[in-house]
Amino acid sequence: MRIIYTGIQYSFYKKAAGLSFEHNNFYLSLKELPGVEVRYLPFDRILEVGKKKFNEEIFEAVKEWQPDLLFVFMLTDEVFPETLAAVKRETKTKTLAWFSDDTWRFWNYSRYWAPHFDWVVTVYDEPYEWYRELGFKNVIRSAWAANTKLYKPQSDIRNQTSEIFERRD
Repeated sequence: MRIIYTGIQYSFYKKAAGLSFEHNNFYLSLKELPGVEVRYLPFDRILEVGKKKFNEEIFEAVKEWQPDLLFVFMLTDEVFPETLAAVKRETKTKTLAWFSDDTWRFWNYSRYWAPHFDWVVTVYDEPYEWYRELGFKNVIRSAWAANTKLYKPQSDIRNQTSEIFERRD
């Protein structure tokens, strides 16, 4: 499977803030999946070339590489509806948006973007029902996970915590 992944590389577009949650848990995980080839088009490029040029680059990458999926994790309006329409109209690539804040962004954001994608993902039960009530059939209910190469269980965290509090006494 071929995927173009686009999302924020650095937290809130600030390199000094470190790599974003999306980068660490989506991009890095996708590229480790067996049988999956991933190309990365980080939204941070918008700061260099602007949104219009970035959207042109997304469309050109889709046309040239012909991925199976364009996976989008937007913060705001980084990908234009016109770009998504062109991908749908002129290629066989499917589009997917991951909406992470549907509990508070559904009514003023996600529901307006959902029609532009072949699939949308929500991680919450109630917004999943809201999508369905509005007639959306392109909704996937999922759950959060973590990149197990970056995040590991801490050994006996309870003992470590109690030791810290004991030292304070």
